Amino acid sequence: MEQTHRTRFVRRVALLCAWLALLVVASSAYLRLHKAGVGCTPWPACHTAAAMASHTEGPSTAVDGFTAGARLLHRIAAVLMLLAALLIVASAWGPGAVQAQDKALGVSLLGVVVGLAVLGVFSAGSHGIGVALGNLLGGFLMLALSAALAFAPRPRSHAALAAVVGVLMLAQVVTGGLSSVTQAAWHPAEAALALPLHVGGGVLLAVVAGAMAWRARSERPLDAALLGLLLVAQLAVGLLLWLRQLDLPLGLPWVHNLGGALLVWGMVRLVRSH
Repeated sequence: MEQTHRTRFVRRVALLCAWLALLVVASSAYLRLHKAGVGCTPWPACHTAAAMASHTEGPSTAVDGFTAGARLLHRIAAVLMLLAALLIVASAWGPGAVQAQDKALGVSLLGVVVGLAVLGVFSAGSHGIGVALGNLLGGFLMLALSAALAFAPRPRSHAALAAVVGVLMLAQVVTGGLSSVTQAAWHPAEAALALPLHVGGGVLLAVVAGAMAWRARSERPLDAALLGLLLVAQLAVGLLLWLRQLDLPLGLPWVHNLGGALLVWGMVRLVRSH
């Protein structure tokens, strides 16, 4: 396989990885939020320690069946992700190898996938914040690496803004994960700090990422418009979540989590070309 063909093959497999990463993030978000008790009824009385213990130990048959389906989807996507990452690394290091940057991205992706697999052993039944954040950050990082490898590099005309947006996105993933996990009775003190930080960071991220999309509107209008729409949608869902703090359905935080993943995809797409 010639280098151009091999590179094209690697990018196609990486694009598949990006879609699989979205499935992993989406299913993992549901499992994490369900375990934290988000969406339980009646709200907020269901978030007492006793109610949370009952929710974790004995969910209803309907909810348990849906949760089992989400867990199965998560495992299938994770296994396929591991196989695809192994294929990327094998292709990148074979004869007629791809560029060094793509090698590094492929090896990093494989490392994250393996790390998440190891962490998954400790995830079942755990209410530890570290385990939840590890899964959350790993899923988003897996998505970012897959998307970066799927899109060919381009001149970094917005490198400074992209770096700032990357740091802000990382902070949002952390505070968002903390705010969702700690809403349960297990971590009441952390919840009081995480949510305001997430709200403030979201506004700051929207301003900086919006400025980046505006600056890129002439050279990459479609990608800039996509990022702008994702920002608006994410802010709208976030506002709705804030307004409904006393009656929180599970679907809203799940959509907000998925919106964050799509924002990562949109940002990577904007700073890299096809």
